[in-house]
Formats: sequence, C-alpha cells, structure tokens
Amino acid sequence: MITLRPGSVTLSELRAIWTGAPVALDEGAYAAIDASAENIARIVASGRTVYGVNTGFGLLAQTRIPDDRLAELQTNLILSHSCGLGEALEPRIVRLIMALKVIGLARGHSGVRRIVVDRLLKMLEADALPVIPAQGSVGASGDLAPLAHMSAALLGEGEIVLKGARLPAGEALARIGLEPLELGPKEGLALINGTQASTAIALDALFTGQRVFEAALVAGAMSVDALKGTDAAFDPRIHDEYFLQLASFVSDGLAACGYSYCKGGIMASNPRWRQPLRVWRSYFTQWIEQPNPETLLNSSIFFDLSSAYGEAGLVENLKDLIAQKASSNPLFLASMARNALNRTPPLGFFRTFVMEKDGQQNNIINLKGRGTAPLTDLIRVHALACGSKAQNSLERLDAIAATNLLTEDAITQLRKALEFLSIVRIRHQAMDLLEGREPDNYIEPEKV
Repeated sequence: MITLRPGSVTLSELRAIWTGAPVALDEGAYAAIDASAENIARIVASGRTVYGVNTGFGLLAQTRIPDDRLAELQTNLILSHSCGLGEALEPRIVRLIMALKVIGLARGHSGVRRIVVDRLLKMLEADALPVIPAQGSVGASGDLAPLAHMSAALLGEGEIVLKGARLPAGEALARIGLEPLELGPKEGLALINGTQASTAIALDALFTGQRVFEAALVAGAMSVDALKGTDAAFDPRIHDEYFLQLASFVSDGLAACGYSYCKGGIMASNPRWRQPLRVWRSYFTQWIEQPNPETLLNSSIFFDLSSAYGEAGLVENLKDLIAQKASSNPLFLASMARNALNRTPPLGFFRTFVMEKDGQQNNIINLKGRGTAPLTDLIRVHALACGSKAQNSLERLDAIAATNLLTEDAITQLRKALEFLSIVRIRHQAMDLLEGREPDNYIEPEKV
C-alpha cells in the first residue's frame, strides 16, 4: 500500500503506483481539503463574484452564473473539454494520472470536497480506470482534454476500463457501487487544471527507460560471461583514477575561489566519500538504521545533497531512499532531535545573551553556531519526519506545513526567525568586507 503524503511523495512511490500498487491518502491531508472546500462554500454563501466559482470561463469570465446552475456550469466545463482523439492511454499511465491528481487536490489549494478525492481513490482501488485518449489538449491551462476525460468518468460519462473490460462509465460505476458524482462549485475547474497527464506520460517514459537500461545491463553481463570475456575493464581501480582527478580538480577550484579545504576530509578527494551509488545507499541505510554520534554527524552533512552536474537521477535515488527510510524510523528521528538539542540559542536563564568565549572571540554571539544552525537542525528533523526531500529550510517549512506536523503559528515563527538571522548574518559579513576584514559569523550583541 502506498500512502500518499502531499508535498513529500517520492519517485519510488510513484513507480510502485505505476506497477499497480494499491493507493491510499494520508489521513492528515483531509484537514486541508476540508478547509479549502469550506472557503469555496463561504464565497458562494457571501454572494461575491469569483472567477471559476460562479462565473463563466474565457470570453464569458464576466458573466455571473446563478447559484442554482453552478453544478451545471462545472459539468458543462468537463463535457465541453472531453474532445480527445487517438488511442487510449495505457492503464499504467492512467493510474499515475489519477494518483497525481489526488496528490494535487489533497494539498488543499483547489477548493474541492473530500468526496471528489475519495472517488478517485475508490476507482483506483477497484481498478476502474477512465478511458483517456492520448491526443488533444488546449495547452493554455494544462492538460485540459485528457483530464476532462478522466473527470467525465466520475460523472458517469465516457468509458471506464474495469478490470480489463471496457464499459460505459455509468455501468462501470454501478458495478463497483458508486453513483455518478455531482460536482460542486469550482470542482470541474480544479479537476481539469494541471499537468498530471503530461507528468504521468513523462514518468512512464522514465520508468520504462529504467527497465530497458536494467535489462541492457543484465544482457551485457550475461554476454561477457557467455563469451568468456575479461572483466578487467570493470575493475573499479581503473575508473577511480578518473574520478580522483575530477575530485581534485573541483576541490582545488573551490579552494581557489575561497572555499577552504575541509579539515575533516569531507571531500570527494577522500576515497571514503568517492563512491558509486550502491555504496552510498549502504552508507545512508546504515546511518539511519544504526544511529550513533558519528553517523548522525554524517547524516547532517550528507543528507543535504544536490546534483551539480551529470546524472541528477543518482542524487534523486538517494533522496528517495532518505525520505522513505528516515520518515519510517522513529529511533533515527529521535536521535537526530536529541543531537539538534546540543545546539542551544545564546539565551541565559534571565533572558540575557550568553556570550562566546573561546580564546579568540570574547563577548560575541556566533550567528551560525548559536543562531541559524539550531533552526536548520530543528527544521531538518521535522522535514525528515514528514518524508520531505526539500533541501532549503524555507522549502522544508512549506513541506511541514502541508502535513500539519507543526502548528501554523510555530511555522510562521520559525520562518521569521530564520529570515531575520540570515539577514543579520549577511549584513554583518557585508560590513566585514567593506571594512577590509575576513567575513565571519561573530557579532557583538549591540550590533544585532
């Protein structure tokens, strides 16, 4: 079972859906869905005119639609755009389209009722997949034509493939115990706006390509073995020389730009950190499953990885692994949280500043070690807990907000604190440069 968590769905989860895995929506997502639907209900009740809710579309955007015809408006929108052509999309692509639409609607920004999301999930569960022609889209607001065919099936219009049998949509819905859905205000617009069809087709190409690549690897290995070929060319020592030269080139270049060599040896020039994907996956798995002070330090350093050049899919593979394993390992998350508490803000018992005194700097505040670092550690732990793959702290806060793991007020306070400290730090370092000093993170309290 794949449980969809809007904002933190991984590529491996989408691949599992593509292959037929059952799908459910995380219960925590329904609060945002309900709140969004209530906003639309309040707009209608207030009598305000809002585009897409109680107006026409396109040239008729200035035309007010009476409240008793809002359902008809949304239905007509769906049916008028159900004009695709060509062969039907493969069932595996349709499954992805429906799952991606659930993810989009469940973020709570579309104004649909939970029944709309649940209906898509129930159809996925029953293997009732709308027939969606492969060709046709307006192109202005997303995949209007393909998504209209998907949505029409919810209304009992068009056709549905039910467990392999192609049936009229109304008959297929009846067989799985569902009534045709009557759309509420804005729901038709929410269903057909988006790029879920294009995204699903792109994912299908990616996953199919990966299968072809894997088959090619196996075929190549078997061919070498069958031909009694030499495996000397696969000796990692031959290839490592190239990557050592590349690592040295990059490290030396960064040093020339002012980024000093890491005194702890956390560089690709260190053979321990110059490894193929297989080894990195084993590293990350061990760090998450067997947390200790060293592995927690490594996690805080290496989990914020991103691709600089080359095959970005290798990095995405590791991000998927982190999101999946970290979010499901309470011991690791607790260890990360405990480790984060070792960084304390510079506040004393009487709410006065606690100054740094390390022999070189006295009566100052470390803006990084006592300011931004504790915040980023706290945000990182919560982001890992909700399965987010975001690397930036502000993006992580967005992902946390989508899961209701922290209160809205707490997220706002964290965001403001991080932005304030970052601005103070940048301003301080800019003044260091203007006055001819080496930029650092140490500031006197009166200059905060």
